[in-house]
Amino acid sequence: MGPLTTVLNMFLHSATHIVECGSVGTHECDELTLYRQALAQSDDAVVIANLDGSIAYVNLAFEKMTGYSAAEAIGKKPSILKSGEHEESFYARVWAALKQGRSFRGVFINRNKNGLLFHEEETISPITNRAESITHYVSTGRNVNSRIATERQLHQLTYYDDLTGLPNRKLFLKRLEEYTEKTAQSSNGLILLLDINNLKKINDTLGYSVGDQALCLLASRLESFCQSACSVARLSGDEFCLLVHECGDADQALAVAQNVLDLLGQALDLDGQEVFVSASIGVARYPQDAKDPKDLLRHADLALHRAKEAGQNVYLFYQTAMRDSLREDLQIESALHGALERQELHLAFQPVVRSADGVLVGLEALLRWDSPTLGSISPVRFIPQLERNGLIIPIGRWVLETACSEVAKLHKGATSLRLAVNVSARQLLHPSFVADVRSTLEKSGLAPERLELEITESVLIENAAAGDILRELRRLGVRIAADDFGTGYSSLSYLWKFPFSTLKIDRSFVAEMNRDPQAKIIVSSILNLAHGLSLEVVAEGIETEAQFELLKCLGCPLIQGYWTGRPLPLAAIKVLVMTPPDSAVVR
Repeated sequence: MGPLTTVLNMFLHSATHIVECGSVGTHECDELTLYRQALAQSDDAVVIANLDGSIAYVNLAFEKMTGYSAAEAIGKKPSILKSGEHEESFYARVWAALKQGRSFRGVFINRNKNGLLFHEEETISPITNRAESITHYVSTGRNVNSRIATERQLHQLTYYDDLTGLPNRKLFLKRLEEYTEKTAQSSNGLILLLDINNLKKINDTLGYSVGDQALCLLASRLESFCQSACSVARLSGDEFCLLVHECGDADQALAVAQNVLDLLGQALDLDGQEVFVSASIGVARYPQDAKDPKDLLRHADLALHRAKEAGQNVYLFYQTAMRDSLREDLQIESALHGALERQELHLAFQPVVRSADGVLVGLEALLRWDSPTLGSISPVRFIPQLERNGLIIPIGRWVLETACSEVAKLHKGATSLRLAVNVSARQLLHPSFVADVRSTLEKSGLAPERLELEITESVLIENAAAGDILRELRRLGVRIAADDFGTGYSSLSYLWKFPFSTLKIDRSFVAEMNRDPQAKIIVSSILNLAHGLSLEVVAEGIETEAQFELLKCLGCPLIQGYWTGRPLPLAAIKVLVMTPPDSAVVR
């Protein structure tokens, strides 16, 4: 019981005592006056109600807070303040506590005389006489609008994204936990973790305010898509998450993922400009993939990671094999650190030969790794790891220096052999890359025109600065090859934008050209295009004699693959170049 309620009790007890005694002395009179002044001057609103609920007394603070004068309130029920914002069960709990002789404390949403809502933190207590019978009820309260507004603002900041207004990661995890706790495991729920592609390009080209506009439009689409069937949240910059409460069978799950992908792929109108984005989506199912909410989200994140590796505009469902693959990736990641210093890395060189006579004309340096703990690891597994963790910079520099140095020292009969070295995006864009190439050529003594740097199309499409770097390399005399040519969307357009000297026909076309007429036409077209642009052509991935003969017939000048020569250690290359200059090396 608060101090003000205690004063009220004392006031009423004194008044009751006077009534019962039928007389009042000086002391009692002074005491009553003191109590009345305390109530009248209190900053808290005070209401005294009779046993039937009718108001018997209000103080000045009540009048200021509600707009009702004492004359207007006395004789009325407290329901004059009723706002309609509370359920009847709320008031039932209030009366149940009071009739049991207990106080009720809570925040009431009331309505003042002018019809405006206000929050009142209120304590209502029963007042008893000397016989312990309830004679009155007393309420003390104060307006807490400011506090409620602050609490709501804090709640908004804590649980909602400031830009889109969507729930944030914290609230989404809370809702996910509630869902898994309350939902029967016979239900079929889905978690869809979405990563929006191309937002960086929008920010870089149109500005961050337009990028924010794009995020808000996407958030609105997802919110409309969900309605009551699912929950949506923005977890981070370009990452959203959907919780589908009930999904049905596997076909319906596939349909949901595809519908979300299609929804996000629709055009965005950004300040009158039509812009497109796409999404990568990782999907985990409840309870099949996990019952724990954190595990469920982690599995969706793993599926998203694999979807992003597979390319844009892709969704993938979580599979147990992904977890095993991630564990292997972590082992590889750990073992890669220090692999160069421990001398676990080495180079192999794959021959490039003339199709007309089978004579060796070049070598491609290929990185190999033999780990003492993991064994021989495929480059497909460890090179992406090098690019992600940044080790591709020092290791790529070592590959370039070692390859140039070794090829420059080969037998004098091999002085015309060209050396091809693969270059990743991170290497090419590193500030010291051009200087590293220049320094390597000077130290090794390899003629610049003998070095050919192979660049994939994705490097050029995703990095505007790549063109200037390639032109700087060409001024050094280094050759530039377009690796995996024909597999991207912009192959033809970038041929005249960048200073290429060689096209390397992707192995996917070579693999199909003997049985697919269209693949054969594509290979033939690339050869004609290269001839018209005075570019050399190398066909990759030749594994059969039939492929070799067809390429030779089509006029492909240079070929490379397992059928013409597997990647060889340096010692074997030294023996190979000892053969007479014009001797064929094709088996």
